[in-house]
Amino acid sequence: MSAPRIVLYKNKQLANGEHPIRLRLYFGKERYISLGMSAKPLEWNDKQGRFNSRAPNYEARNVILRNHLAHAEQLLSEIIESGKPFSIHDFKIKFLGSDKKVTVLEFLGLREKELVMEKSIGKRIDRQISFLFIVVIACMGKIIRLLIISLISGTKE
Repeated sequence: MSAPRIVLYKNKQLANGEHPIRLRLYFGKERYISLGMSAKPLEWNDKQGRFNSRAPNYEARNVILRNHLAHAEQLLSEIIESGKPFSIHDFKIKFLGSDKKVTVLEFLGLREKELVMEKSIGKRIDRQISFLFIVVIACMGKIIRLLIISLISGTKE
């Protein structure tokens, strides 16, 4: 894994002629996280990953970019030091501040969408994941029914 970097994502052009600014990470392959900012190529310094002096309010905007980069580096070092396995999804949740509790079903749905978007799963694997997802839902339904029955009858299993 390489160090995070801020880049002007030139593969996409917005309606106003600007390109989005994204955080670039390498998790097996290049991954990008949008920072909610954009710039024209003339306002951007590719080598430094910063706005140049042609950009309006460039000093304040560069401070914001430095803060994003520092936050990303800190999160990566914390995740690596923890020694636990992690994915780009885990990093995105922590980086974007949406670190909420997710149920197993929500996680499986998010992971399936992530794999489909990456095109890293084919039709065969896609069917296997869908089957697994259905099995998990069925098992959880049975568990919930058993819990309700045990609560109603007053027995503990």
